[in-house]
Amino acid sequence: MTWWMLDDALYDSQPIETVTPEALGVHTLMCSYIGKHVYDEGFDPWFTLKRVDIVTRLTKKPPTQKRLAALAGELTEAGMWCADGAGRYRIVEAPPFGKFAGGKELSAKRAAAGRKGGRATAGKRAKQAGEANASSNTGEANAQAIASSNTQAIAQANASSNTAKQNSSNRIPTTLTEPITPQSPPDGEPAEPDVGPAPASSPEQADRLVTGHTLLALRGAWPGKTGRKSDIAPALAEALKDADAATLYGAVVRYGRAVDAGDVLRRDVPTLAEWLQEGQWRRWQPDKPSSYEWGGISRDWIAENITSQVPDGTFTDSREREFWASVKSGESAADTAQRIVDELNARSTR
Repeated sequence: MTWWMLDDALYDSQPIETVTPEALGVHTLMCSYIGKHVYDEGFDPWFTLKRVDIVTRLTKKPPTQKRLAALAGELTEAGMWCADGAGRYRIVEAPPFGKFAGGKELSAKRAAAGRKGGRATAGKRAKQAGEANASSNTGEANAQAIASSNTQAIAQANASSNTAKQNSSNRIPTTLTEPITPQSPPDGEPAEPDVGPAPASSPEQADRLVTGHTLLALRGAWPGKTGRKSDIAPALAEALKDADAATLYGAVVRYGRAVDAGDVLRRDVPTLAEWLQEGQWRRWQPDKPSSYEWGGISRDWIAENITSQVPDGTFTDSREREFWASVKSGESAADTAQRIVDELNARSTR
């Protein structure tokens, strides 16, 4: 067993503005339940709403199954849970939510691995010191051999230079603005797999990079296994209905940085196809939300029924996510819009 370490940035984060206290309570109970069993042999951290129902029955007034489904939608939309599309959910270990502690067994294994690595490093340094002493004694003998090989090295360098000029048309581009030209492998040799372009360092570069190369760009920036191309293509097509290519690429880059920083455990990184199918890209997209339509509700509808009815700048990104979470949980779009308008107008007059 272990414990859930709550991130101190949760209380004023954007995701917390999209969930109700009731949903946060259910999330806390499931974190406790998963933490108790997460390091048990054979335990599956994925759970169904039936399991959530069993855990929440211990409370004074447990929510109904219909209400649990709505609360799970809230938590999934906020990024605190992820869904596999088959009715199962999993706790997301990432800022600003929290993560599970390592546990005694895991800590012991890490300590043992560290001691073993230290002994290996010490032995390697001793071996290198002995080799350095031996090589100093043979330095003079090797000097003549090195001098005699210089002539041959110069000739080989000239030949390599000529070959490089001939192959310059097939070289790999070194900048994001340079077009990608496929290399032609020698006859009889298989072509090396394309690992994709390097991550962009600015939104402008990302726009140029993903134009015409969206799938290639996402696969190249993904921090784990990408999965089969036949699975990624339909998932990408579905995601592009809600976001543009630059937004998806930015989300992948931000997710990869979180993995590199240790904020997301590598053992929890799904395939790119699963990540897109589950909609996890939404919580990693850039702060500016992309155009999004769902259930017949368009941007024009939101502008007419919400944005134009409240003071400028009060309908923020977090409020928009709250709107979508409520609508997807079954609340009427008109009622949700009116509630948000009333709240924002009331705040502006205080």
